[in-house]
Amino acid sequence: MHVEPRQIICQYAEEWYSANKPIIGISNQTLTQLSWNRPNLGGCKINSDGSRNNTTGQIGVVGVLRDATSAWLKGYYVNLGIGSVLEVELLGIFWGLSLAWDSGF
Repeated sequence: MHVEPRQIICQYAEEWYSANKPIIGISNQTLTQLSWNRPNLGGCKINSDGSRNNTTGQIGVVGVLRDATSAWLKGYYVNLGIGSVLEVELLGIFWGLSLAWDSGF
């Protein structure tokens, strides 16, 4: 019996959706408070963000390095050409870590 991968993927997706859809009237949402945590003295914190234009596929990242007092140390922005959302996130991390390393952190 021949089964197409597309059928298997769709079946698993439907099963997952059915198992995970919220019960009507009951919310499974939770509130998470996010805050900036300072790095150790002499260290730095990398904050990066990226974006992707869904029409053209163009991606880019920006970021800053901040010290324990949250003061700006250095920043970066990079036009990365065409890529995926996953590439934006991974390359944002890469550029931040590269700048921190090159800066002696």
